[in-house]
Amino acid sequence: MKPRHLVVCISLLALAVTADAKDKNPFLRNLPFESGKIQYAISGMEEGTEILYVRGYGEQTATYRQTITSMMGMKVENKTLEITDPEWVYSYDLNEESGVKSVNPIRLMVEEYEKLSGAEQNTVQQNSERFGMSVVNGLGGSVEQFAARILGYDCDKSSAMGVTVYSIHGSSLPLKTESDLMGMKMDMVATSLDKGRVDGKYFQHPAGIEAIYDKESEMMARHMAQQTIAWLKDPHGSSSPQMRMMQSGQTQHADGRMHHVPEDEQPSMDEAMKLLKGMFGDQPQPE
Repeated sequence: MKPRHLVVCISLLALAVTADAKDKNPFLRNLPFESGKIQYAISGMEEGTEILYVRGYGEQTATYRQTITSMMGMKVENKTLEITDPEWVYSYDLNEESGVKSVNPIRLMVEEYEKLSGAEQNTVQQNSERFGMSVVNGLGGSVEQFAARILGYDCDKSSAMGVTVYSIHGSSLPLKTESDLMGMKMDMVATSLDKGRVDGKYFQHPAGIEAIYDKESEMMARHMAQQTIAWLKDPHGSSSPQMRMMQSGQTQHADGRMHHVPEDEQPSMDEAMKLLKGMFGDQPQPE
């Protein structure tokens, strides 16, 4: 699973834990400002900068990333652009002059959620909060609300799988990320946040590069969105092997060992992470 996608997963888990019952849709969480520019400094295995442009309270983003990756005595220059809107994610490698267009997985979650009745939506929200925390705990992680204040914004701290993310409270937008995955360390911290109108030129797609539609990723993401909502609607009704294992009170470590899961943490933390990883782990986005 790519570090960038893992950050997304952990941020979504934190949103599930901190969801407010009055939220119309837990998968649609707006930023506290309409538009702006955020600059990040990146250090560690990658050195460089990232600039994030936001408008529509987070509905549209453009991320410009320029770094140098050092590994095994070699240095590789990375220059990427990712543009998202409510429908699509466009990922461009500006060095290779290539691009990929994939469905925005959040859109699919929203669509599946809105198919539910009012009572079913209430159940999904309750299970999101309950089992979201179980997933975080099962990964040896934690969520702490209002853990830090960064650039004038209260941030929630969520940690799991070697990654710690400080996101603006009530959103999935990180202002600080610390990761240590298999000995590869990288930190990214916001150095400035300027609210205000953003020029539309930053959301223009690069000339001469065609974003190739990834149909397979959409099919996979749609299937996983359906599974995730079905699981949150009826956690004990899943017929998957992983869920049957969890309903028997067992789960499996990465090394294959089995251990008993406390009853109040069933159903599966592993199953929930599998669903989340399935939605985000294979999306062909730039690092």
